[in-house]
Amino acid sequence: MTQGIVSAVLRNSPACDRISDETRRRILETARRYHYPIYHSFRDKKRLKNNIIGIIIKKEQSQFYQDLIFLLNEELEKISYRTIISRVDLEVPDPELGNFIDRILNYNYAGVICIGHYSPRFPDLVPKKLEFYHNAVFLNMPRGIGEAPCVRIDYGAGVREAVNYLIKKGRKRIALCINDISCDATKGRFAGYCAGITENGLPVLPELCWCAEDYGMCAWEGDALDNILPQAMRALVLEQKPDAIIAGNDLWGVGLIHQLHRHRIKVPQEIAVVGYGDFHYCCWSCTPQLASINHGNKQIVAELIRMIDDLIRGQRTRDEISASPVDVKSFFLPRMSV
Repeated sequence: MTQGIVSAVLRNSPACDRISDETRRRILETARRYHYPIYHSFRDKKRLKNNIIGIIIKKEQSQFYQDLIFLLNEELEKISYRTIISRVDLEVPDPELGNFIDRILNYNYAGVICIGHYSPRFPDLVPKKLEFYHNAVFLNMPRGIGEAPCVRIDYGAGVREAVNYLIKKGRKRIALCINDISCDATKGRFAGYCAGITENGLPVLPELCWCAEDYGMCAWEGDALDNILPQAMRALVLEQKPDAIIAGNDLWGVGLIHQLHRHRIKVPQEIAVVGYGDFHYCCWSCTPQLASINHGNKQIVAELIRMIDDLIRGQRTRDEISASPVDVKSFFLPRMSV
């Protein structure tokens, strides 16, 4: 089987018509198993009068969101859509926030992709504004509105893979180091960690689950880590002596490697370190290179685009898409730090 045949099937190009159903089935099954993106057909479609898609993103310093925006722009442009990006600050009290979102939605978009809609302060404000919008899809299930077209991230799948990998390498005291346990992303990480530990016959030890929130601290992705990492080193590494740490994100992972080096602790010989996010500028910025967990970005983008395109072109209704949400599994990428 040639590379050209595999590429044609994954991109659903016109050449697919000459490939047997059995060959297509085998290629697609293998692609799903190894997390390769599968692009759905956008061939032979009429030009749209309105090709503007709005992207609503929560205002925060998340590299994950920035990477998604870049990929969404790239892939939407390939099928003749254009985007307008709106950042919404959901972390500060603002009596005009609702009106601001209304003004965003007053623009005549063909559809809206919402990739950031939750905060503890405003858990369902954005979803409720989009509840009756003609064409809207969400990254992760929105709160407060019941079913909606969405792509859900399985945050725990990659952590579970990482735990299994580390245990096979002989690690017995695997720690989890996260910011909080209140949002879906961190809940998913914790669930994946617990699943990996217990399915290998090991106990989940509370002292190996370090949460910044328990110490009155907070450091979202992109925030300063000056206080977080020294506290994690004292309370987790020096007192509990783990032989592996799965960090809440790649910045934490790189910071932990630097802290371990300062304490003359060898990585990965004495302690293995895993990040989360697979941000290349982080993972390749330290020695050894940081192992990490990818959210499944390419598949997330492909599925969001398929949903919004189907809605815009009338291929499927909102109810039909809502009834079949898509789950994308995060996955582990081993590197030299493990």
